[in-house]
Amino acid sequence: MMQRHAHTHSLMPAGTSVTTVMATVLLALIPAAISYTWFFGIGFVINFSLTLFAGYLFEALALKARGKPVWFNLQDLSLPVTAALLAFALPPGSPWWVAVGGIFIAVIPGKHLFGGLGHNVFNPAALAYVSLLILFPLQMTGWYLPWTGSYGGTRIDPLSVHGMMTSLQLSFPFLRDLALTPFPVIPDGFATATPLIEYKFAAPARLVLADSDGFNFWDRNARTGWEMQALAFGFGGLVLLWQRVISWHIPLSVIATVWLLASLFYQPGQEAIYGSPWLHLFSTSTIIGAFFIATDPVSAPSTAAAKCLYGVLIGLAIYSIRIWGSYLDSVALAILFMNMFSPLLDQIIRRTPRGHPGMITRWRTHRERNK
Repeated sequence: MMQRHAHTHSLMPAGTSVTTVMATVLLALIPAAISYTWFFGIGFVINFSLTLFAGYLFEALALKARGKPVWFNLQDLSLPVTAALLAFALPPGSPWWVAVGGIFIAVIPGKHLFGGLGHNVFNPAALAYVSLLILFPLQMTGWYLPWTGSYGGTRIDPLSVHGMMTSLQLSFPFLRDLALTPFPVIPDGFATATPLIEYKFAAPARLVLADSDGFNFWDRNARTGWEMQALAFGFGGLVLLWQRVISWHIPLSVIATVWLLASLFYQPGQEAIYGSPWLHLFSTSTIIGAFFIATDPVSAPSTAAAKCLYGVLIGLAIYSIRIWGSYLDSVALAILFMNMFSPLLDQIIRRTPRGHPGMITRWRTHRERNK
């Protein structure tokens, strides 16, 4: 039976299957999924279920239309990875059609119109997120912490039955007619600001504030969900490095560039303009972008030097768009922009081999194989 192997730039042993690589990525996302559910309720579970099931439907239809083996190609686990990354990017309580529309964009225009797995120019999850942000700006900016919500004077726990039913009714409005909630008013959505919007690049870290107020970091009432989520993604990223699924070049370049720029421009007392380095890394999507999206083996460069330059340029774009652009959290935009230049970076680096003779030998071998 034919066995597909990973056309990736990972450091895993030669012949490692795509399924193994994708399974490792999914395992690395488990800490973030637990953290997300703990702080935000079951919104991630709902969004992931929608993107996963709808994504498999769109994937099967696309494979059938292209004359490709459906069942064989559905087993590589690339779809669940895309569905999970998109689900993390969607606000909890988003209408069901936002999740379904997003995974449609990721699977059809983002993947199969370019030729399927291994041929996409842009990261499918990032493309879907940016498209949704442009098409549905209100729904895509309505983030909230359910534990801080109050309906009819009643505060709800996001993991309680009441909280879960409220989340379900937000995602599926037709459930409101069943009167399954004890609250007198069911909101159409949430518009609580993200840390970037709420503080406009304020300096204090939520973890520090929570500690000073006597809260445990994992207390849902401490409002530390954003930072704990970023730390969970960071832990998952370290797992990917440990398992040699990704190399250090892109994550380190992105994080170091954002941290350096934030440190250079930040001045105490000017939080409303530049923001602290901590906020730029841990109250945003910088960490998930650096470890899980920018390192996409298909849309990222393959050579070490190109990866470093790619990561630096992504970091520059992230900070520039946040400070001088119209969008606050700009990770997906920056990655999509650099996806277009990924082949050019590889081509430039490969055409000018320098340094250790072994590098030149590998470059010549690569050219011979591609003739």
